Order: sequence, then C-alpha cells, then structure tokens
Amino acid sequence: MAKQTVHERMVAFLLAKGGVEQDSGSRKYRKFMVPSGSVYWVGKMGALRKGRTISSSFSVSLDANKFLAQRGF
Repeated sequence: MAKQTVHERMVAFLLAKGGVEQDSGSRKYRKFMVPSGSVYWVGKMGALRKGRTISSSFSVSLDANKFLAQRGF
C-alpha cells in the first residue's frame, strides 16, 4: 500500500475534525470549514493555511505536521 501524501493526511485530518469542504473558487487550494467556524485551506502539496480568504490567511503547516505526527495521523 502506498504511503499517504501530506495533502491526503491534511484533508483526512480536517474531515475527521468535522470539517466540510466548500467551493473555494481556486485551482490551488481546497477550502474547509470546521465546526468552530475556522476556515482552512489545503494546497496541492499539503500546505495548510488558516484564515477567511487565501490572501488574508497564514501558514499553520509546521504546527499541523507536528500535531499529526504526535497523533499518528
């Protein structure tokens, strides 16, 4: 079985948190809304950003990767 890509892990994590994918209008990012009201953006290579829009978002990839590694996700 092939190893999951970073992109697949990020998407699986957001879906496990109860996130819902929404239409992003972007070819580069997928948009997810989680129950807390936060908006996350997942890039093609697994970059994770948080913010209402792509341009006003900030990177949380390093923190997310550490968290996923600790949880074995």
